[in-house]
Amino acid sequence: MTDLKNVIEPKRFGELLLTRFTHDIAGPISAVSNGIDFLMENKDADDPASIDIKNQAVDIIEDSAKQSLARLQAYRMAYGVVYKADAITHIPEVTDIFKKYFYKSLIEIRWNSSVPKEIPANQRQALVCLILVLSKILVYGGKISVSFAGENKNEIIVRGVHERIKDPSIIRSILEDNTQLQPDVENVIHFYTRSVCDFSNAKFTFSLEEKESEKHLELKVVF
Repeated sequence: MTDLKNVIEPKRFGELLLTRFTHDIAGPISAVSNGIDFLMENKDADDPASIDIKNQAVDIIEDSAKQSLARLQAYRMAYGVVYKADAITHIPEVTDIFKKYFYKSLIEIRWNSSVPKEIPANQRQALVCLILVLSKILVYGGKISVSFAGENKNEIIVRGVHERIKDPSIIRSILEDNTQLQPDVENVIHFYTRSVCDFSNAKFTFSLEEKESEKHLELKVVF
């Protein structure tokens, strides 16, 4: 197990994570800002065409605002200190956030009946990180399914399916601690996810299979 402190200075790691966060949140926030600017510039226009365009702008503002909030909430769960590691947290809060996070996206997320209602905070953090990582592989869309296994529900399994995916080899090498790469803006969330698992001494496995022209990914963490 490689200690990230021996790979990169904590300050630099924090800077990369914050840069990645602001990059991911900038898009929907910019859409809200641009939409408001458009409405202000055309607030007096009352012809049918202008009214139609203004209604579209309102829809864009609403969707982008929801997306911004969902991303903020998801990133807060993944990267923020919300609870102590052993505190009990509620899964419905996570399912609600990711329902909004993937709203009108090419990714559909499903929660298996095996998912408990409550889990320790460190497991919830790992779960959120795994979903975010998998979404970076399913850049062309797909389906994500979440399930739990083990006698004590201590195995988190996040699966992704699509016929076309981003090459996961680099992400896999980082998560499996088998890389000479240094953290950067593009891969910092993968290093962070590994550190979350390492901190709890959790065992991570990654598998990829191809079935009937579809690629099946599985990210699994055992606490």
